[in-house]
Amino acid sequence: MHDYKDLKRLTKVATVILGIYLLLDLIASAGAVIEGPAPTQELLVFGDRLFPRAATDHRGRDVTATLRERDGKMVDGFAVRSWIGFAEEHWVELDFGERLSRFGPSDRLVLYLAGWTDYPYPESVWAAHQAGVSLQVPVLERLRPDGRWEILVNEAGFPAGLPRMTTLDVTGKLSGPRCTLRLRTNMHVFWDQIFVAPVVGSQRHKDLRTQPSVQTPERMRTTVAIETLLLRARTE
Repeated sequence: MHDYKDLKRLTKVATVILGIYLLLDLIASAGAVIEGPAPTQELLVFGDRLFPRAATDHRGRDVTATLRERDGKMVDGFAVRSWIGFAEEHWVELDFGERLSRFGPSDRLVLYLAGWTDYPYPESVWAAHQAGVSLQVPVLERLRPDGRWEILVNEAGFPAGLPRMTTLDVTGKLSGPRCTLRLRTNMHVFWDQIFVAPVVGSQRHKDLRTQPSVQTPERMRTTVAIETLLLRARTE
């Protein structure tokens, strides 16, 4: 017997998945969410890229070099389950050491996550739900001084389909002398590159704040411009 809240969330999962299939080419560098705040489609210009000094996967394997370059080499060492789009719980642990210590609570920081997602079909989400397994979208956690993990963002979002960049505002969440983060999920999410960068400029694009129903050449050019800004825009 499943309660109404579970079924309501399940419906949202299926709706997001179906919507992404239909709007795949229109979502750029913003990411997908199920219940969290919708992406703003803001154009971001960032400063220095701050990479983890060390990164490991859920089996303790070193993936530092894999996550440094956006080159199509993904962190993919997780076991898949019988339901399409579901995997064992897996994560990447990101040790930034003291690299973020110079930023205060009011300094705007964004976590940039490049990769791609192999989505579960609505029927596989339902089958897993019937077996008592819920879809766990990526959760962002931080290691506390006492050795426990603290959830920073329940729904960190995930790359919307084929390889692309997604962003997560982490302003005020990473301050302190040391910082170790963890991204944990049971989805088929393949991470290619992860770094933190301060935002040095931004602009909201009013035409992208709602999902368009028609893919026009102008919107396609805007999509490419967003991706280019996030990948190449740097300060002098």
